[in-house]
Amino acid sequence: MRYLLILAFLSLSVPAHADIAADTEFVVMKQMETAGTAQRLDVLSDQAITNIEPGIEGFGARIIDRAAFKEELLDDAYDALLHTIRDRWIAQYTAHLTPEEISALADFYRSGAGAALEATFAETGDGPPDAHELLDGPLRPLVEHFSQMQASFSDIEDQRMAEFSHLFALDRLNRVFAMEDIIAFDSEARRQEVKEAIEAYLIN
Repeated sequence: MRYLLILAFLSLSVPAHADIAADTEFVVMKQMETAGTAQRLDVLSDQAITNIEPGIEGFGARIIDRAAFKEELLDDAYDALLHTIRDRWIAQYTAHLTPEEISALADFYRSGAGAALEATFAETGDGPPDAHELLDGPLRPLVEHFSQMQASFSDIEDQRMAEFSHLFALDRLNRVFAMEDIIAFDSEARRQEVKEAIEAYLIN
């Protein structure tokens, strides 16, 4: 009987941990959506492509399919970077908030009030008129731990920018340069010359 009780206890304990992990990821994803993390990366990507276009033209080439260029250049690294950011946010929430606080935040974001807050941010980019009530209520843990979390998120932002710049490294660009339907060169001989020059530079 005692053995069965222990097994029953363990079977109840595992989902509790799983629930906390799921709640933490859920809260972080909602926070990232509210912060527009993916959209900001997308804007940065477009700006970066615009900035490197003169350099590409200096090779005697031009982008003829900008959408495909962006997709091929970023490839799965873009999603990987978003996942890395998410994991770092999760680590910070876990470090600074209690499981009870995280669960309360998850419950709020799943509620009608949470959905209304999301809709307001999506529409206006700002909080609702009664935001002070939310900050004194379900969002209070974020306010109480703001100073500790702010420094951590600043570090995450610095890491994000450094890793983002790697998406536009020469080796990644050179792979796309070989794609004739995306990059046009003055001549195919020039395409080969550029490819070989970049490969030689990367080796050295």
